Amino acid sequence: MLTLLRLPCAALLLALTLLPRAALASAEPTPIERVRAEIARLQTLPPAAQTQLDGKRALKEGLRGPDVASLRKRLRELGYPAAPGDEFDAAITLAVRDYQREQGLKEDGVVDRQTRYNLNLDTARKLALLQWQLPQMEAIASAGGERHVVVNIPAFMLTAYEAGRPVLGSRVVIGRPDRQTPLLATRLVALQFNPSWTAPPTVIRKDLTRDGRLDTGKLREKRLQMLDADGAVVDPEQVAADPDANLLAYRYYQQPGERNALGRLKFVLTGSNGIYLHDTPQKSGFERETRAASSGCVRVQHWQALAGWVAQTSPEEIGARVASGRSRYLPLAEPVKVYLVYWPAEVEDGKLRWRDDIYGRYLREEGVNAIARHSPPRQLAGQARKAPGGL
Repeated sequence: MLTLLRLPCAALLLALTLLPRAALASAEPTPIERVRAEIARLQTLPPAAQTQLDGKRALKEGLRGPDVASLRKRLRELGYPAAPGDEFDAAITLAVRDYQREQGLKEDGVVDRQTRYNLNLDTARKLALLQWQLPQMEAIASAGGERHVVVNIPAFMLTAYEAGRPVLGSRVVIGRPDRQTPLLATRLVALQFNPSWTAPPTVIRKDLTRDGRLDTGKLREKRLQMLDADGAVVDPEQVAADPDANLLAYRYYQQPGERNALGRLKFVLTGSNGIYLHDTPQKSGFERETRAASSGCVRVQHWQALAGWVAQTSPEEIGARVASGRSRYLPLAEPVKVYLVYWPAEVEDGKLRWRDDIYGRYLREEGVNAIARHSPPRQLAGQARKAPGGL
């Protein structure tokens, strides 16, 4: 980890995530322009019936059944070679992999929840989703100013914008469905190098207890110190032995270090009710397609490049400060607006990608960031568009 921070690999990391300044002035369409263009394209398509894949079981090679027959029919509708039948054979695996590659999905040949979601999207649904998303994008682009950050929760992606164009992207891990990451309109005001961590009430209740009592094994596993209201260290075994102990009366403190839950750096947000962007020691989570595994905070894969961008310095400088081992709070000279949003489509590698409705908020008021709720939608040429909350 420290070698990545101190050696030229940091420059490679930046190159992977931070687009060149020249890209700001390029003719490449912005995400908003791509969404507008896709809406216009979808509006020209005639209505067409399509096969829907029912059920929830993952479909893979070797299975048989009516759901496999429906999959074959849907693949034929999309132009992939799939003769009628009810067996998931090697040819169907290849067709599914080709479809997944085209959609920007994990290419494993298995029809899981995400692949099924994409296969079931029809033109009308796509149009409704984009018409719901576009005014939100426009409102945030207007409110965000010259430099801002957008975290798209269901896409598990973070994007930094300058002058309306993306300049930095990173995978993120967001809250699991039972600990959802909230939609926010906030400001990033400081960087906390080598942060400590105090377990929040949700983690205490759900992760640090067993059968209603303190789980001392979990405290040892997470290297947590137990402190009383005066900051004195408490013996967890004594507390665990008391069936009437108020576990929320104590602090559960984790010292800075590589195994700290916040990793090596925390992005400090204002008015976020304990929600942060941060590094993580759990790097493998970024390799998954569905990245919903946190207790609500947002883990950032390329935190070092993002920190350099928000602080307007180099990632090498960020790495040097982290490598010193010192806990340090660095206020930003220019705070950066941050928006946590819930959008069904994400522009990745110049293409529009569709992502599953992991929290069940699409086309609902609770899926609209507060900034967009207070901004009137702009009408597309030739199209009367409903307000976001009315879809």
